[in-house]
Amino acid sequence: MIDLMGPLRRRDIYHWRIVGEISDPAELARLRKALLEYCRHDTLGIDLLSVMSKITHDIE
Repeated sequence: MIDLMGPLRRRDIYHWRIVGEISDPAELARLRKALLEYCRHDTLGIDLLSVMSKITHDIE
């Protein structure tokens, strides 16, 4: 049996009806983990920007 998701993941094959459909649970878990990590970094960036803005405002 040949797994056809490999070429789709590598974007070797593109079909407009398949875009966004991922049936592999491991891939869904990987994407969820990556999204959570992105959100964590985004939140840290916003917190850092808030602290930097407060420090700048206090200096003025």
